[in-house]
Amino acid sequence: LLFSAIKAPVAQPYNTICGNIVGALVGVYVVSIMEAIGYGDCFWFSGALSVSLTIVAQEHLDAVHPPGGATALIFALTKPLHKEHFLFVLCPAATGAIIMVAIAVIVNNLAAERTYPQWWWPKATPSPADVATQAAMPSPMSIVMEGECMQREVSRSTVETVETGDTGETTEQEPCDALNPVYECYLDKFAGVGGQAPPKPSLSESFFSFMGSFTGMAVLGLVDTYVLGPQYDMKVEVAAFGAMSVLIFSTSKAPLAQPTNAILGNTIGGAVAVIVVACMQYLGLLEHTYTCAALSVALTIAVQEQTNTVHPPGGATALLYTITPPMQALHQKFIF
Repeated sequence: LLFSAIKAPVAQPYNTICGNIVGALVGVYVVSIMEAIGYGDCFWFSGALSVSLTIVAQEHLDAVHPPGGATALIFALTKPLHKEHFLFVLCPAATGAIIMVAIAVIVNNLAAERTYPQWWWPKATPSPADVATQAAMPSPMSIVMEGECMQREVSRSTVETVETGDTGETTEQEPCDALNPVYECYLDKFAGVGGQAPPKPSLSESFFSFMGSFTGMAVLGLVDTYVLGPQYDMKVEVAAFGAMSVLIFSTSKAPLAQPTNAILGNTIGGAVAVIVVACMQYLGLLEHTYTCAALSVALTIAVQEQTNTVHPPGGATALLYTITPPMQALHQKFIF
């Protein structure tokens, strides 16, 4: 989302940070209540309820962010995390989201055709002039490469002496900083172009978002718990489907949520992760988990973009496989 679908409302900083925090909070509350009433081990129900309530909360806070659904599902399904309680909301949910937004702002704005964020906080719709100005703004790299500020370049160690004509007197002229235009252009893009969040859905729409996501996640959980898990040693209820639920039930009109993207994008994430892990294992570098994870997600994004099947949960699928040894034991079965 933050590097491939940067103009989407669900990818903006407000949605990213608040949506992820909402997912963590909902997951913590649902698990706490389930444990209090003696159903703490009913993971399929906790997971389905956490994801569906996260969607409703996000919709009415104008903070829809698909990975927030994955955050809620991860907490609900991972028993060792339950002892973290509200610390889970602070880290990794809030801290991780803030770090990713900061990196997205720094990296995306280096490209001429990118401006991130579109907005920091949803507000009035930007004027056409503002949008045109930001769209035409060159990247810092292009300013240097095209030599737009070469005429202003003066060595910092040199002072230009200019003769004043009749008197023969000289004055010292301060060198101008060739990097100023680059910094100004780059930092201007940090402000974004302004924007407006989609309108809040009606209660009836949220009801169907809730029912759709709860039913989908409950079916996945039941199949995982009573069919594929015990009989075939296969896993189907994974964090990526929490994010997918938010996309297909809350933002069903988005290109990222369409069947081709959902199925192929997720499959690509699994296939890329399996290949990357196999290669890293062959090279004896599998213990470098974070490198393996970063490479899997980055390659997933690249392949999805080139096949026109961008689907953010596919990145979560790739990440899950690379950082979870029990998943790696499934090998090619993980893709299916």
